[in-house]
This record gives sequence, C-alpha cells and structure tokens, in this order.
Amino acid sequence: MNTEEKTLIGRDSELDQLKQHIGKFSAGNAQVSGLQIVSVSGSGGVGKTFLLDAVLDETREMLKEALVIKLDASNEHLLKEFTLIVDQMLAPMELPAPAKARHDYFPASRKLFRRQLELIGMVETEISNNKELSDQVKNVAKALYRLSPAVKYIPKYGPLIAGTLKGMESAKAEEYVEPALKVLTSLKALNDDGGFFTNPLTKRRLTALRHSPYEAIADAYVSDLSAMLESYQGKDFLSFTHSPIKGMNRLMLIVDDYEAVGRVIGKFMVESLLPKLKNAKFSTLVIFLGRDSVYEADKDFAHHLAGNIAELIRLEPFSESEGVKYLIGAGYAETEALDWYRKARGLPFILRLLAENRTDEEKQSAVFYKRFYERTTRWMSSDQKNWVLPVCYLDNVNEDTLRILLPDVDPTRIMDWFENDASVRDVKAGEYTVTPYIRHMLLEYNRRKVGEA
Repeated sequence: MNTEEKTLIGRDSELDQLKQHIGKFSAGNAQVSGLQIVSVSGSGGVGKTFLLDAVLDETREMLKEALVIKLDASNEHLLKEFTLIVDQMLAPMELPAPAKARHDYFPASRKLFRRQLELIGMVETEISNNKELSDQVKNVAKALYRLSPAVKYIPKYGPLIAGTLKGMESAKAEEYVEPALKVLTSLKALNDDGGFFTNPLTKRRLTALRHSPYEAIADAYVSDLSAMLESYQGKDFLSFTHSPIKGMNRLMLIVDDYEAVGRVIGKFMVESLLPKLKNAKFSTLVIFLGRDSVYEADKDFAHHLAGNIAELIRLEPFSESEGVKYLIGAGYAETEALDWYRKARGLPFILRLLAENRTDEEKQSAVFYKRFYERTTRWMSSDQKNWVLPVCYLDNVNEDTLRILLPDVDPTRIMDWFENDASVRDVKAGEYTVTPYIRHMLLEYNRRKVGEA
C-alpha cells in the first residue's frame, strides 16, 4: 500500500495507535509474562483488514523477534470444524523464517489433535450404530461435535448453527439440533473413561479431551509456544522434543473477522487459551478485528480478560470530504462522486470497488454489485441467501410481512436469522429493517440480475 492510499483513507490516527502498541510490545522485555489485547472494530467494508495490512507493512522490522500467527475466515471449510481451524491456522505446519522449513513446531498440540480425531471417529461410530436415530439427527449430531468438542458450548440457535448446517437445509437441519444435542450428551464415547485404549497416557489424554477439550489443547499449545520462544536449559525435558526458533521470543496473534472465527474457537480462546497466555513466560499481543468490539462480541472478555484489553479502536466510514475526494481522484465527476458517497455511506470497501471498476461503466456496474452481494452473503447459508433479497423489499421485517412475502417458509425461521445477524440488519433502527445502503445495493444487484419484474 503506498503513502497516497494511506492518506486517502484518512486513518492516520488509527494507524498511529496500532503502531504505538506494536512498538511498545516489540520494545518490551520478552521474558516478562503479559498479554495485551487490541480490538479494532467497524462495520463490514470499513477497512479494518486494509488498515492492519498497512500497519504490519510499516512495522515489519519492529516485529522481527515476534512469531506472528494469523487466523481469518478466508477458508470456509475450516469454519465447520474446531480441530481443523486450530490445527491448520492456529498451529500451522509451516512457520515463517527464521523457523526451519518443513519442521513441526507444535508436536504436543499435534498429538492431541490426532487424539481428538480418534475421539471424533469413536463419536461418529457410536452415532452411526444407533438404530433408533433418524439419518437427519445422526448427520446433525456429527456436524455439531466437529464444530465444538466441548458440547456444553454448542448453542441451539443462531448464526453459528446456521453456518455449521450449511448445505443441509433440504432436511431443515435446524429442527434436529435439540435431539442431536441430547444424543451427544448421552454418548458412551464422551462419558466412559474406560474406552478402547489401555495405555495409561492415552487414557489420560482421551479423558482430558472428553471432559475439558479446550483446557487440554490450550495447555499443549502454550507448552509448544514456550518451547519455541523461551530459552531452555539442559535439564528441561521439553528441549528433547521441541525446537526453539532462534531470534524469536514473543507472540503476536491476529484474529481477523472475529464474528466468523469466534463462532468456532471463541470460547476456546476467551476461557482457555488467552488466560494461559496471560500467565506464560513470554509476552503476547493479540489484535482482534470484527464488526463489534471484543466487549460487544463476547461478554466473557469483560469477565476473563478486562485487565488485558489495552485499546478499543473503532473505525468509522470516510467523511464526505475524504470520500468525494477519493472518487474524484478515480475519475468521477463531483456530483457523481457525492451521489455515490451518500449511497455507500462512506464505506471504503464500496468506494474502492467503484474506483477499481471505473473504466467501463456498464460492465463495472454489474461486477460491482455482484461483488458486493457476494461479500455481504458470504457467510450465509443457501436458505438465508434465498431470504435476504426478498427481505430487502420490506420496510418493516416482521412475521406478518414475511408471511405475505414468503408464504412457503416459516416466518419464525427467517426472523430468528434476521434478529441474530447484524450484518444486514440496521442495528440503529427502531424497527427491524435492512440497513439502507445494504438494501439499496442488494436491490440494485437483484434488478440487474432479474430485470424490472
């Protein structure tokens, strides 16, 4: 990102705030335990990731002694399984230099991941062999356990369930969540400590994964990090199985799109991992990016980690002068730029789309609206994608209007989704309604797709 772009987005203050926290983190004593959390929030498309990328680019030299690990929602497949997202994103097989290539620095964690996969196999076998269950209940129970091995944290409703059951709508999978949860809580595989394994160490590991999977995995993960980032003496047994990374002595963890990632590992992070990092013998900086601040996204941050939250940064859209100037620079006339700024409510994502696709107005328009639709609906299930465009035609979204608009769908199902999904709902409105700029953009996309009818 060049200097001109940074000036155009008008983020100098926020850029400096993040750089100050990274500078303090980088200059501090790495062997002094401590956890600092920075929350960067703002509506979708306001430029959170854009800002962070700029900061990381400018602070690369500062962070040369930090192990930087990033989690995001770019791989939708990982967002359906707790073990996958922890194994492949939180504990990646390849770490950046100076880490050795093709070397696994997370051996303790990886052993538990393998045990968790064995436990998943035991759970799914027991579910499959239960002849009293319908196929729908079996499939939902398996999906839910892969989402959360800590069964007590699985909710009955909400966006998390919708994302987990994506692709299963033909069976109205959400109707089977409650019976599926009853099945999971009664499984022998999750309650019998005898199990299939006779080795005492294996039994202990499986017992921990059955009853406190988040604690067990967090313990192993912090143990691996300690081996990488601390100096070990000859007497330390971990030095025989772990490898330190020369020149790295602290951890920087980035969680981008916390609303999506947190649905899978939020409880694990807030109640298990971050409290353990707080007491580790190396310093940690965690940066959360999301639509809401960490306090708003999860009330448990206030309960477990209030003293570790160093900064709450809220990004607002472009001001009118900034947005109009940006579009004029991309080739728009002043009146046209002002019109688009107001429609977009100053959101950098939309304005950048407009700037990038300015060359061919007709082609640009179609691509522009399609990309906006795809970004807005990327975490929605196929049912929700079928609902969102019709819902945009309603001034007031309620069960009465939904019953008229979509007579073949239970309006309660749609309202449950709409109430719990703040990505399209206008959170400031007195009535349930779609955010005006989203409504405008999606209706324009639909008009171009289906015609005036």
